[in-house]
Amino acid sequence: KLEAELKNANSNPNNLEAEEFYAVVADLKQSIRSNYEEIIMADLNLTVNKDIDNLLWKGIYYSQIEDFRKKARKYRRTPEKLSQMCACFCNFLDDTTTYYEYLYQRIRETYAHLQAEPGQARGAPRDGDSTKLACLLHRVMICLGDLARYRSMYDDGDRKADWTQATMYYSTARSLYPRGGNAHNQLAVLATYQENDFEAVYHYFRSLATIRPFMSAKENLVPVFEKNRQRYLTEVQSGKINLRD
Repeated sequence: KLEAELKNANSNPNNLEAEEFYAVVADLKQSIRSNYEEIIMADLNLTVNKDIDNLLWKGIYYSQIEDFRKKARKYRRTPEKLSQMCACFCNFLDDTTTYYEYLYQRIRETYAHLQAEPGQARGAPRDGDSTKLACLLHRVMICLGDLARYRSMYDDGDRKADWTQATMYYSTARSLYPRGGNAHNQLAVLATYQENDFEAVYHYFRSLATIRPFMSAKENLVPVFEKNRQRYLTEVQSGKINLRD
């Protein structure tokens, strides 16, 4: 019901004054977030099996990220407007990061009794609820990695993009749930940003070789191979590579 009200409010913004519209949307999102959060804390099985955390991410946060990216493309030729938008977007990312760090800690505290014993080998198989907890924590950490990645992409400054924070979150996600391929896919994406094709291919293949592969990695591999194919053909045509040797 709350999602329907939010969708209706976003579809008919002209029915309300600007301040009232933003207040209504903010209240609805807060209510939806609170409901999802309480489900996550109350029922681990339902959360993991029904992707409750993903509903939270997609419905409340990722939709705003996608909206900004569309607007950023629209205003890319008006630097002043784009700079203002980026500043607001980065504030949104910072606030969202703070929330997801809180969510991660609350999940750990709520399900502390399910976490691995101190002497348990890293990456050792864990069955039942412990595995589901590891999967959930890894998914929250992926969200934190995505937020850090967007923060580096759209930071309105002259300095070179720094992927250190995103790498740390994705690497932690990979350690939490080694059987999942999502973290490897995200690390591959970072490698493409840095034009490190070898590392990108490595992580894409690792993403597909896990127990729970991230199947989009197969599609993501195509442009990396195509880029290298084109580079090879260019070097052949320029005489840098002699096929007769």
